[in-house]
Amino acid sequence: MLRNQVKASVEAKLNLTILLKGHLQLLTVPSEELQAILEEDLKDAPYVFQTMSRRVRWFRQDLPAPQVASKRSWWESILQQIKMELDGTELDVAMDIIYCLDDRGFFRGDVNSIAERWGVHPDYVEDIREFIMKELEPTGIASKSMEEFIKVQIEEMFPDNGDLLKEVLEFFRTGRASKAVKELAGRLKLYPAEDETTEYSSGSVDLLLEWDGEEWYVVVRDDFIEIGGEEDLPKEVLEKVKRWNVLLSLRRNILRKAGELILERQKDFLLGKGPLKSLTMRELAQVVNVSLSSVSRVLSNKYVKTPVGIFPIKFFFKRESKDGYSTEEVLRAVKEVIQQLGDVSDRKLCEALRAKGINLARRTVCKYRRMLSHERHSG
Repeated sequence: MLRNQVKASVEAKLNLTILLKGHLQLLTVPSEELQAILEEDLKDAPYVFQTMSRRVRWFRQDLPAPQVASKRSWWESILQQIKMELDGTELDVAMDIIYCLDDRGFFRGDVNSIAERWGVHPDYVEDIREFIMKELEPTGIASKSMEEFIKVQIEEMFPDNGDLLKEVLEFFRTGRASKAVKELAGRLKLYPAEDETTEYSSGSVDLLLEWDGEEWYVVVRDDFIEIGGEEDLPKEVLEKVKRWNVLLSLRRNILRKAGELILERQKDFLLGKGPLKSLTMRELAQVVNVSLSSVSRVLSNKYVKTPVGIFPIKFFFKRESKDGYSTEEVLRAVKEVIQQLGDVSDRKLCEALRAKGINLARRTVCKYRRMLSHERHSG
């Protein structure tokens, strides 16, 4: 049974390599470049349906707009709007709400606590929050989650389409949607305090990991590239379209699974609470059932945008030590021991690490100590 499974897996990988022979380099290029290549390759096949959104806002790196001395921040703008619209207890509650906004404009406070402070019912606080969210600019400010923020945007644009929210959220979770839903999703914001004056550069961010305080979202740039119209095509065009669809499907699958694995293993790092943990590309290759070389190609030259910055996707794939710890985890443990015990001998350091479950030879511990010393001096 196991032998048959291994044989089938090997055959699938071989068939994929044969099908993409001569085009494997397309796995490595960023999505923006891939779109240009796709357009050029299919320019003589007008009957092939293509959907390509070149300006999906989330995948571009933010560049600060030229600063004007008198320009107000979004927070100051909200503050002024509230003071013009409300007074009395309503103003007091509204001010409390906006003091609970994070740097992306999401509400991170507790409605019951605010209600108790001002001697009102929690529903009263929710009414004020809803007023801020739907009536003030930017729309959606003080939303509790990305799902609520997306709902506010869709209700504003399409007030009579109640099913659209479900379709858009399903796209964010799976990458699957109709052409119309994908085009709509590409126009939405992901957080309320996104500066409309921000300039964007066409970048190479191909994967987005977004945390709204309640839920994680994995969005893949390749999900916005579609090819259709395979019926009744000339044979040579049909083969070309088939190859493109296989290639896009492979890229999407690997990038999405990479994002999911990164979230599963590196969540503490992404929330600024811990070091990177061990995670190998071989694990990803096993999950998607493709060769390690295919995984390496797809992750090459591509970046992921996260709450703590933009990184090469491969940055999150760290080789583990013999005991299953990443370099960052061991370095952190060595640093903690030295901070607690002082500049102890390598033998004492080994014993202290062993108590933490990290079993390393003395010469290996010496290597990590040198790395830590170099990091301290270079910093």
